[in-house]
Amino acid sequence: MEDMAMKVARKQVVVEQYSQEHGRALHRFPGQAKTLVLAMVRRVQRWQRLAYERRLLGSLDQHQLRDIGITRAEAQRESARPFWDDAGTDEQRREM
Repeated sequence: MEDMAMKVARKQVVVEQYSQEHGRALHRFPGQAKTLVLAMVRRVQRWQRLAYERRLLGSLDQHQLRDIGITRAEAQRESARPFWDDAGTDEQRREM
């Protein structure tokens, strides 16, 4: 379980570094275009995170699933969802 947590933490650092590096280039865009580009970048980042988390969920063993309180069927159903199938919270949708 610790290995998985380390993988998630490393993935988050990579995403944040990418955002910082490419965020600097956004000063070239005017107001509305900049907002649109930022929204698109956030959406793609969210989709990448969802795809990664769903792959991780699909790789958990029965003991780990029991620890988080879901069944194998629920894990398989969630991990089979495509990355763009994002129910998200209202707050997450407003951020995008």
